[in-house]
Amino acid sequence: MVFRCIAEASSKSQQNGGPVPNVCVYRCSVTGLTVVMSPIQGPLVNGVFALATESNRDDGCPHTLEHLIFLGSEDYPYKGILDELANRNMSQGTNAWTATDHTAYTLTTAGSEGFLALLPVYLDHILFPTITDAGFVTEVHHITESGQNAGVVYCEMQARENTCASRTSLALHRLCYPKHGYSSETGGLLHDIRELTADTIRQYHSQHYRPENLCLIITGMVNREELFTVLTPFIDKVCRKFGAVTSPERSWRQSVPPLQTTEQVVYFPTDDESVGTVTVAWTGPKWGNLKQKLALTLLWRYLSESPLAPLQKALIECDEPLCANIDAGLNEFSTTLLHVSFTDANTETVDQVAPRMFEVLKSIQRDPTTFDIERMRRLVGKSIREFYVTLEEQAHEFLAGKSIEVFLYGDASDISSELQADSLLLELQAATTNFWISILNDSIIDAPHVTVIGRPSSGLSVDMDRFECKRIEEQISLLGPSGLASCGAKLALAEQANAVPSPVSLLESFIVPDISKVELVPLVSASNVGFETSHLSKQLSSLPFSLICDSIPTRFVELTTICSTETLPLEQRFLLELYAELIFESDVRLFPGNNVIALHDVITMLDQQAVSWVAHTGSSSSPFSCGSFSQSFQLGLKFPETTYTTAVNWMRTFMTGVVFNPDRIRIVCTRLHRHEKSQTFFTWISVLGYFFV
Repeated sequence: MVFRCIAEASSKSQQNGGPVPNVCVYRCSVTGLTVVMSPIQGPLVNGVFALATESNRDDGCPHTLEHLIFLGSEDYPYKGILDELANRNMSQGTNAWTATDHTAYTLTTAGSEGFLALLPVYLDHILFPTITDAGFVTEVHHITESGQNAGVVYCEMQARENTCASRTSLALHRLCYPKHGYSSETGGLLHDIRELTADTIRQYHSQHYRPENLCLIITGMVNREELFTVLTPFIDKVCRKFGAVTSPERSWRQSVPPLQTTEQVVYFPTDDESVGTVTVAWTGPKWGNLKQKLALTLLWRYLSESPLAPLQKALIECDEPLCANIDAGLNEFSTTLLHVSFTDANTETVDQVAPRMFEVLKSIQRDPTTFDIERMRRLVGKSIREFYVTLEEQAHEFLAGKSIEVFLYGDASDISSELQADSLLLELQAATTNFWISILNDSIIDAPHVTVIGRPSSGLSVDMDRFECKRIEEQISLLGPSGLASCGAKLALAEQANAVPSPVSLLESFIVPDISKVELVPLVSASNVGFETSHLSKQLSSLPFSLICDSIPTRFVELTTICSTETLPLEQRFLLELYAELIFESDVRLFPGNNVIALHDVITMLDQQAVSWVAHTGSSSSPFSCGSFSQSFQLGLKFPETTYTTAVNWMRTFMTGVVFNPDRIRIVCTRLHRHEKSQTFFTWISVLGYFFV
């Protein structure tokens, strides 16, 4: 067999009855191709096909190439055939993403039969794409007959390039990783995309899209021998094309220069000059130092998460807040990047945000007794529960993400450490105050850092519009009528070339998978809705509300209460977002009983007992964006299954026992006021905030 197992691992969670089985890493001896497999039970088979894609330029080669991959391959030279075949093989289609350090292509099917049928077609697209001039014209960049610049990638980046998030992120990476691939704009800057050619992309493909630089991560119930059999013809083609396995220098081996403390103001175009952002970043540990990475992530949760956090108290939960949100994260690069962002910051006081942050941190440094070690331990315990939830509910995504990191920066054996992160979390849960203060001092307070302040500018918006209009005018003048006509003809020919349909015979040569072979999740349901007659359903019939119970193999219980809002008058609907925020940020009358529990104790108890809690309008919503089922208001809780009764009591508490306090309403109104850009909501929140002053 040309594939040999080079590493094998399992999680402690699996040993304790968790959902993630063994993970095996295979390496092809003749091509260098890496395959990661994990037989996660369930109906879905998930594939993520990742390549290390390093670039030191801003022309967007990794991103543009990702788009061109889907326009056809040597054996299947038809645009859209991948998605046509995906629909035939019980898949919703294909997708991809381009990150700073890698590009990944995805495929998810119901059952393994369709997955194995599609896999060779997909891999042919990845390693043997057509990358035609016609594809470049429509998908990357062209000039229209009216003289405008267009193309799928160009328009995508045009909408993103000058946003606050993009401008500040690029500036941050430029300062933290000077003259390094991590500082490039992987998606491409408009000026550079306009200069890009199809030949440049072809050259980039030949350099980076090689079998030894490709990792297939396949999770789900796929037979190993069947997979390797399906891969055999593809391996033969790879050998003919690429020859013997080479050992080129792996990507991302360039050392990261030491960070220098600096600050930069970045202006972004907008008509609203009321709010900006502040991001502070530090160089973190090397990628392989998992314990240090976990410790820093946990420390920032302690510092910034929930109204009990020191930074929230000082910058948000106060009479004159400096910002509305605090978000911390860790970029998983060869040398990691620790960063914290303060968003919706008042423009007039945006310069005070970073100094205030360091003032708070140094106050903890001066008096370690103010560090709440018990709260930290509760947060670590919550992180352990969240880790198990991730392994259970997002096992496919978790394994794909960690496998990509290991492929880029580690050794195959490192996958074992990632799967056993709960052991390190347990160690950190026992850590002392001195340990956390030491991390705070060495990695944050005393470490070099970069500060990027994002300032809004309506003047810049006007200047950029004027510059773009002038550029287009000059472009039209330079091309002239004949040149513009030529551009239009070139686009028309490209669209015609890309519109060649896939032969029906080719599509029909792929047999539709047998749905009866798909492994389903064991499910037992009961409900007092409809005409169910089971014993449990009859027991539920006496309840005064509709109830649906679904029992699946899990270590957690999830409760969701869905309320119709159709009877609410319009003026009360405007308050739903405020209500959703206040539910978990107020005192409550705890059920059972009638004792009023202060917000501090509510958060303390939830951190100790729960996994997650959420309230929103509609499904999968974000602030002031209700998502689907917008006529509903939903309240969700997730607890370990052993605390089901506790979860039910909390649900009743939040449904009937919230104690609304004018001070809390004012604080939440101020935060939402900063966040909301819609004039309608802006007016309502402003009125409420004024009313409760």
